[in-house]
Amino acid sequence: MFLCEYFQSSSRRYLQNINTAQTTFEYLEALHLAAPTIALHIECYHNQTSTYTTTDSRGNSTIHTQTYPVVTYSETEVVPIVEWGNGSSPPTSTEIREYQLTKVKVSKTFDADDGYFRQRNAFINRNRYRDVHYRFDVIYVIPGFTDRVLCYVDLAHKPVMLNSLCLMMSHLFILPSLPYRIWMSAITGKIEANVHKWIRTEENTSVLRTALQEISSEGVDGNLHNGDDNDNSSRENDNPLPSEPEAVLKEDKLDKEVTDETKSSLSQSCEGGTEDNGTA
Repeated sequence: MFLCEYFQSSSRRYLQNINTAQTTFEYLEALHLAAPTIALHIECYHNQTSTYTTTDSRGNSTIHTQTYPVVTYSETEVVPIVEWGNGSSPPTSTEIREYQLTKVKVSKTFDADDGYFRQRNAFINRNRYRDVHYRFDVIYVIPGFTDRVLCYVDLAHKPVMLNSLCLMMSHLFILPSLPYRIWMSAITGKIEANVHKWIRTEENTSVLRTALQEISSEGVDGNLHNGDDNDNSSRENDNPLPSEPEAVLKEDKLDKEVTDETKSSLSQSCEGGTEDNGTA
């Protein structure tokens, strides 16, 4: 039990990565310069229950039931990164050298464009119904990343008891483990460094597309505009639109002509009708 606590303790991870302040500063700079890798991972599973029987020395039988997941499908998909950059800066050398002994806690985060979220949602929706349950993880990798670093300004003045062996012995003797951690925290400073990156998964063709559309529209509109001016000017000279009084006069003249034609046709039809009746 105490060994499990030792292996899970953050103090052990610090003691396994002891470096000078200069080496730590170069390490943090290298993390900011390293290219990130992102992958999507999913596991589809269902829970299966099994029973087994145990018998003690007295002959008493006990039925035990345990439930465990059964993975039926898993898939990993790499996210294509076309461009990335840093959204944070590493701690300065002065901050790292502020204490003789410094704990550096390193974390990593990232921001992504809409293309990443579309790919992630499509990946989940494509696989989520392959079984009853699923587990989804984003695998974010920065080469050389370590989340705990213990740095010294001068390794020659490092305390003798500050090592992994003494920490393990303190856990074996149970009681000294807590005082050892308190002592370690008392002689060390602590800073946090976040390695934040932004990624782009899609080619940014919107700017190029907009520029091409503007160029195309300018060319087409310019040609049409020049052609329309020439055509309209010639049409206006050939067929000028009548003013409103002229239009009214033409309408009155047309109505008069229609009325005269109607009267003549009616008189002819009346004469024809009289002749037909007389003949009959």
